[in-house]
Amino acid sequence: MIAPLVNYNIAGSIWYQGESNTTTASSYTELMNTMISAWRKAWNNNFPFYYVQIAPYKYDSYNIGALLREAQTKNLATEKTGMVVVSDLVSDTLNIHPTNKKDVGLRLANLALVETYGLKKAHIKARFLTL
Repeated sequence: MIAPLVNYNIAGSIWYQGESNTTTASSYTELMNTMISAWRKAWNNNFPFYYVQIAPYKYDSYNIGALLREAQTKNLATEKTGMVVVSDLVSDTLNIHPTNKKDVGLRLANLALVETYGLKKAHIKARFLTL
């Protein structure tokens, strides 16, 4: 699916994980690392890969979301990765699609600005307060 895009340069990737992987938490870390490696190989670029940890949701199976969040945390051992945690932004665990996307986007932007572009956290805070 990424083949049409590999002729374009990219500075990095962001990934907003779907909940469909909750049933594969035991293999998720390896699957995610395989995808990251494949994308980096396709672009011949060790670009940063940032992702959003899945939000809390009241699943039918006990701990299924927690197991996937744990697996996602393990991906931080992969070089040039970063994870945005959004559990504090969720007010309704019965809604599988958290409504506060703006703050999720701001957290991803801040992560990229600090880790990829070297901005200081103080500069980011001042910048977003003036928007």
